[in-house]
Amino acid sequence: MESQTTGRYLFGPFLVERMLARGGMAEVLLAQERGLQGFRRRVVIKRVLPHLADDPEFVAMFNAEARLAARLVHPGIVHVYEFGCYEGSYFLSMEYVEGASLAQIARRLGTRRLPIEHALKIVASICEALQYTHTLRDEESRPLGLVHRDVSPQNILVSVHGTVKLADFGIAKATESSTNSTRAGTIKGKFAYMAPERLMGTGADLRSDIFSAGVVLWELLTGSRLYAANEPGQIVTKILSDPVPNVGDLAPGIPPEFDAIVARALAKRPEDRYPNAAQMQMDIERGLSRAGLLSNAPLLAEFLRESGVFTDDLATDPAPPPECAPAPTPEAEPGVALTTPTSQVVVRPPARRHRLGAALGGVAIAAAVAALLFWVPWRRGTAETSRSSREEPRAVVAAAPAMPAAAPALPGPTPAGSASASPAPAEPAPAPTPAAQPAPTSAAGATAVTTVAPRAAPAPGPTAGAVAAPRHATGLVSIDSTPWSRVYFRGRLLGETPIAEAALPVGSQRLVFEYGEGQRHSILVRVREDETVRSRIRLP
Repeated sequence: MESQTTGRYLFGPFLVERMLARGGMAEVLLAQERGLQGFRRRVVIKRVLPHLADDPEFVAMFNAEARLAARLVHPGIVHVYEFGCYEGSYFLSMEYVEGASLAQIARRLGTRRLPIEHALKIVASICEALQYTHTLRDEESRPLGLVHRDVSPQNILVSVHGTVKLADFGIAKATESSTNSTRAGTIKGKFAYMAPERLMGTGADLRSDIFSAGVVLWELLTGSRLYAANEPGQIVTKILSDPVPNVGDLAPGIPPEFDAIVARALAKRPEDRYPNAAQMQMDIERGLSRAGLLSNAPLLAEFLRESGVFTDDLATDPAPPPECAPAPTPEAEPGVALTTPTSQVVVRPPARRHRLGAALGGVAIAAAVAALLFWVPWRRGTAETSRSSREEPRAVVAAAPAMPAAAPALPGPTPAGSASASPAPAEPAPAPTPAAQPAPTSAAGATAVTTVAPRAAPAPGPTAGAVAAPRHATGLVSIDSTPWSRVYFRGRLLGETPIAEAALPVGSQRLVFEYGEGQRHSILVRVREDETVRSRIRLP
């Protein structure tokens, strides 16, 4: 029964305290598990939404995730306690971590950096958790061949006691698992932390996780983004071809042996990286010892408290639980749609292009949504075919379901605050405006610069003469803002700026920008069919 005064209600053996997040596939709840003789335990519940509870294929995927997650019992991994079904609702109960993710920590530190000993110790702890995962065996002692595939700041949690935990094994791949039934061509993760072989669609193994851990370490040591770019294709280019800058060049004073560790982890070819996470962990630990650097859980917790990262509000603002995603997924193949918790990539192989060009030329973002808890519907990952086949693929962001957004990847100079933000309230769509309408207007204090570029002309149709645009016609908007912001359209999160291109209905459309400590400004953008409107906003 739900309480009318506190909003608390019972769900099986759990007393639900509040909702942490809700996506298109599941909701995540903070709850207390209650048992005999006063037993109490705070947990996080991931509950499948009712409209999917009757979908046998989806339930099978959820069950596969639960079975996989239940195998992972390690102090450095967020633990799954139970998989069950109560009154037709499937759920997972998971470990509650009071603390913050690395992404949250970076945002709260601002321009400050973690001391190098703590940065190194955090990644050493992640390597230990990865080694456990990579070497896990089944009941018959056969290697499972698990690969995490989404090692990133959002999925690395630090508790108030300084313990480091790896989260989100929902997209881990069991290479030999019989439950590996996700459709071919699905790839999940965050672009800026993906290994080259994953972007090329040639498969992933444990060395792909080592590359991702190397990116995290590089960013922690330098205090800057390794693969930062405005366009997804630019990120892919950097990962595949750009040399990795030396850590010591950006952060003087770091011993050269740590530069060597990072360089080996970030080698372009998997065979040039560490063969396993344990060796990377040992090199980090030896380097710490030789340099006389000391870090442990109490010292890390003390630093985070003294620096203002851990405050009293953590009692009601826990570290984000793992991202929701179906469990095992196969590697990408050319010519199919690729979906990720933060983006959807469409790869269309060109007729004649070398290997690198084939990987880059067809990459397009179709939902750049940094969602804390977002399950991408795995059955909807099909390439868009409505445009002319002669038109080059372009980056397109579709309005995604409203949901809290994850903190930006390390270490972006974003304002302090919680990891997620409530979406802007839904607004009715303004009526289309005539061609003579003036430039877009903005809320007081904000300035907007808007330019319009025509899209590539489509192939000539079989009939002549002008045809009125249908009511569902869309145009593209390229959006950037200073400072960084989240952009909402009709209450739906489009993504975080910069947004390459967002597909919006033709006409005058209102966009809401959320930034800083909950400040919001809105502007009207005039969307035209077959044109790209580029809008650069300076927020007050």
